[in-house]
Amino acid sequence: MDGIPKTVRVRSGLEVTVRPVEAADEDALLSFFRGLPESERLFLEEDVTDGEVVRRLAREAGPAALVGTVEGRVAAWGVLRRPARGWMRHVGEVRAVVAPEHQRKGVAQALLRELVGQAVLQGVEKMIAMVAQGQPGALLAFEHLGFSREAVLHGHVRDVQGRTRDLHVLASHTRDLFDRMDLMIDNDRSGDE
Repeated sequence: MDGIPKTVRVRSGLEVTVRPVEAADEDALLSFFRGLPESERLFLEEDVTDGEVVRRLAREAGPAALVGTVEGRVAAWGVLRRPARGWMRHVGEVRAVVAPEHQRKGVAQALLRELVGQAVLQGVEKMIAMVAQGQPGALLAFEHLGFSREAVLHGHVRDVQGRTRDLHVLASHTRDLFDRMDLMIDNDRSGDE
């Protein structure tokens, strides 16, 4: 696991810089979130178009909140959450969102690889991702990375418009994820040669 920030060339040829979120990113993050179509924001826990929410996200970030930038602009945001103690302290939850113009280009993979790396460093043994009904692309992306569906919680979440949705819980062992992502990156690189 290399340190961050780091710049990687992803399979689409884009150069993505992955680095921790900083307080100075408030305006760039707010612009990123406000630029997402409503269909992408429907499934986020908080109203990320609210400046106060984004200020808090930027200021409380720490090493487990990352941005992926392309040509200096925020193209993706992700966070690793885990309890500091208790019976689930070995489990981390990953959340990520990628701007539509950068989806399916390897940007999410670059960001998630670093979040998984942070999880390994923090002693997280199992990763979960929660995906709301209506996000088939996100389900496929997590499954492609090595997550498996473990549960569907029916009517478990409400989107920002107040509609209830099923929640899919996906999981993977952290070390397996990291090894799989390394293999994917190696395969991408060998395809470039």
